[in-house]
Amino acid sequence: MVKKKEVQQENEELKKENKRIKKEKADLEEKVDFLKSELEKEELIKKTLKREIMTLEQKLGKPKSKRGKVTTILTCSTEAGHYLFDEKADRSRAEEPLDIMVSLAGIKGKEGIPIMICTDRDGKKQIRFNKPDQEEIGREGFSLTGAILNIYDSEKARTTYYIYKKIIEAKNKNPHLSHPNLPWSEVSGKYFVQEKIEGTDLFIFFKQLDEKPPSHTKSLLIDCLVNKQIKDLLSIRRLNFYFDKNLIIRSSHEKKALEVFEEAEILLKKDEKEKLISLIKPFNSRAKYPLRDNASWNYNKIKYVMGPATLDDFLGQELSDPDEIRELVDKRVYFLDWDKALRMTFQSDDIIHTLEWPLPILSPEDRRKKEEYFVRKLSEHGENTEHYWDLRALEGFYRHIRMWFFYRRNQENYPDPDNRFKQHHLNMAFRSLYTHTFGKTPLEKEIANTDLKKVLKLVMHPDCRP
Repeated sequence: MVKKKEVQQENEELKKENKRIKKEKADLEEKVDFLKSELEKEELIKKTLKREIMTLEQKLGKPKSKRGKVTTILTCSTEAGHYLFDEKADRSRAEEPLDIMVSLAGIKGKEGIPIMICTDRDGKKQIRFNKPDQEEIGREGFSLTGAILNIYDSEKARTTYYIYKKIIEAKNKNPHLSHPNLPWSEVSGKYFVQEKIEGTDLFIFFKQLDEKPPSHTKSLLIDCLVNKQIKDLLSIRRLNFYFDKNLIIRSSHEKKALEVFEEAEILLKKDEKEKLISLIKPFNSRAKYPLRDNASWNYNKIKYVMGPATLDDFLGQELSDPDEIRELVDKRVYFLDWDKALRMTFQSDDIIHTLEWPLPILSPEDRRKKEEYFVRKLSEHGENTEHYWDLRALEGFYRHIRMWFFYRRNQENYPDPDNRFKQHHLNMAFRSLYTHTFGKTPLEKEIANTDLKKVLKLVMHPDCRP
């Protein structure tokens, strides 16, 4: 009986002890929650104070250490990224951190404005806004950051991202079909914003290849790279984007052709101007296709196509299996330029960019064979190619004089000190126009020493007609 009472007493004491422990635990949890809340408030206050201090210091022009400046730029960059890319955030609040960041970073030239974006899946990524030019800023009276925010809000702004999403949807829906290999990307305004990618563009890579001695592997690699461009172009053309007609940008092709001769300071006579306009004007009605600008400098690659090996090591392997090289190219080469997809152009424009580029130089037979494949596939995809070849040579003439113009106007970004690339385009312009006029390819000696005046003389030939 005594033992039973002792057990009951011990149980009562244990219950009391458990109750006391539970109460202490609850009190501690409540205290922890309170301290956490206070800490969050303190951190928020600190963050607000830091931002206010940064703003005041910036206004006062107070100097900062190099480390402090970099930290401030990264902090503002991350904060701006939050307001720009979070759909629930107030985008106008991005202006203050952007102002501080741009001012401290001293953004120059076309290096772009770095923005940090944080996502649960990808962590932190650095991306870049293309810098609006002064004309674009001044026209509306915006500050640099004001121009970015205004452009980001525009309806046209989201078109590039829409194209990107459309391609991703097509990949998911039809994984067995060929689609462009795309890196992670976003859009802000009409400016394409992309994940920073290591390596040079494909045009520079072709230049590196051009310097290497002939080899079987080199030939296979060039062929795979060109085929990759054609394959990307075909896969994009397969998709119907249903663009808003109000967003479509149409060019006056004859005005652009006249601009070329103005750049060369060639004063056209009345009959020369009229003849040139008559040749080029039909392109306006043929311009029904979105331009993707398949130029090789719009392809970026991650390091070398072949991976960690050097280019010499790779070419020295003398690989005989084209599938091996093709797989490397498909994985490593990225087509990035989507911001021109609203510009209507003629059907052959993109393939001219791909096959008639200065580098690599393809034989006329290879060009024709690959373009015939391209046209055949367009037809299989449901695109009307009945009149594709009607003015093809004349379209080549126009595209090449415009590329000569491009090099002249972009010497800083696309240097051509020995005029090698400009001369290539003049030669191709003459070759194309000669073929259009006489129905045959000119001899090499007839192309020699071509300049715009020689091209203009051919324009005025009586057999040269639209």
